Amino acid sequence: MKIELILPAPPSANKLFRQAGAKRVKTREYDAWRSEAAWRIRQQDPRSIDGPCFVMVGCERKSARADIDNMIKPTLDALQEAGTIRNDKSVDSVLAFWLPSCQHQIHVVVMPSAPMTIDHIITANGGGWFVRETE
Repeated sequence: MKIELILPAPPSANKLFRQAGAKRVKTREYDAWRSEAAWRIRQQDPRSIDGPCFVMVGCERKSARADIDNMIKPTLDALQEAGTIRNDKSVDSVLAFWLPSCQHQIHVVVMPSAPMTIDHIITANGGGWFVRETE
């Protein structure tokens, strides 16, 4: 089973939390994104994966200064909060990559962990990732 989702891109990791005295709290921007992401996930009505899984995160790049690793944690948190995955601790591996900027979205694929082969093909117009289960 493979789950495919399209979500709005999360805010930068630098904008997820703020200090409130001795506590670290979520920002309004992060709360707003989490609400939007949860709504989008529910609209796409995915099943859930209840065990170890592999996640691919294709991020439409908005800025050349953006860091791809800043997209991973909020995405995994949103998948967990929506019940798409039981816990982000069950994610065995993550493959994150940039996509051309279009609507500043992220394209997420979640699959149960299994032996697989992943090829990255580069072509004149971009290429792509090709995943196939192996035995």
